[in-house]
Amino acid sequence: MSSLDKLKRTGKIARFMVFAIFGAVFFVAIFGFVTEGRSWVSFGDDQFNQLWQIHHDKTSILLLLVAPAAITLLLGAYFLQRLLQQFSHGTFYSDSSVSCLKWLAWLTFFGVLYNMLLSPFALYLLGSDQDIEINIRPLTLIVVFCLPAIVQFFSAAREIALENNEII
Repeated sequence: MSSLDKLKRTGKIARFMVFAIFGAVFFVAIFGFVTEGRSWVSFGDDQFNQLWQIHHDKTSILLLLVAPAAITLLLGAYFLQRLLQQFSHGTFYSDSSVSCLKWLAWLTFFGVLYNMLLSPFALYLLGSDQDIEINIRPLTLIVVFCLPAIVQFFSAAREIALENNEII
């Protein structure tokens, strides 16, 4: 089996794993909601979860605050699937692959930033008396800030591959 075939197979396996993980999380969320009347899956931190429990009358505001995080997650899953599909077809340096990588990098950046500010923003909108905490995860920030550099390296590798194909 050639290296290209191994990479294609890895792309297919990764696509399957992403589908399986999202399916399992969706199943757990629905199961928890049906059995206990609450979601077992959370988009926020502990402080945001406490807001769900304390402010039963303002769940519509909290749902509106969670919506961008959920949309970002779904868009990220979509672009990850598209990227892995490109990889499983062996088109590593296509315009579509680079576009998917850029979308993933920016969605990850937005998602991490939004989730960091979700609880403080919710506390502000609800007028809660709780102390505002911003959870900063240094390792997550390092990864998020490295993603644009990785996308740039991938774009440069794509240009080199195109130049090599023109020479041949």
